[in-house]
Amino acid sequence: MDAGLAAVVAGGVGAAGATAAAWAGGWWTSRSASQQLQSQERQALRQQSFEHARERRATRQAAYTALITASQTLVEQIRARDEDVQSSCNEIDSLATRVSLEGPAGLLGPLEELRRNMRLYELGGVSRAARRYLETEDAAQAIEQRSQAARSFEKALKAFTEAARQALDDSGAEVPTEDEQ
Repeated sequence: MDAGLAAVVAGGVGAAGATAAAWAGGWWTSRSASQQLQSQERQALRQQSFEHARERRATRQAAYTALITASQTLVEQIRARDEDVQSSCNEIDSLATRVSLEGPAGLLGPLEELRRNMRLYELGGVSRAARRYLETEDAAQAIEQRSQAARSFEKALKAFTEAARQALDDSGAEVPTEDEQ
């Protein structure tokens, strides 16, 4: 082989090697950039999920706290045998509507039980007929029915409070793992 041909072949082999090295380097860089982008996207989703959960938790907490406070006021009125509970019942009903909108769905059962017991107390405990009944000879029975309604309401309030606590503890954030993506 003469020297000129050897130089051309050597140059071709060198160029092929350089091309292969450049291609491998570019592929590796592209793969690394793609993995970095996926990692950043996952982090952004986690951050977004965290922020959303924090915002939802704050609004839920305010709604739950207002409802529990109004319900505790009603319990105090019941214990004090205060006949003027209508405004408390109206406030509880209004706040319960807000809580039902805030969610989550798992809270609806205890919420409806609280509302049902509030209505039972409101209807059976403070109606005019119940007040007249208290003035008759069966006053002891009426007082017992009223106490029973109050105990049921307090029990429903405790169940709602526990469900609200669990709802606030649950972030609800599910971030897909690397295997799921």
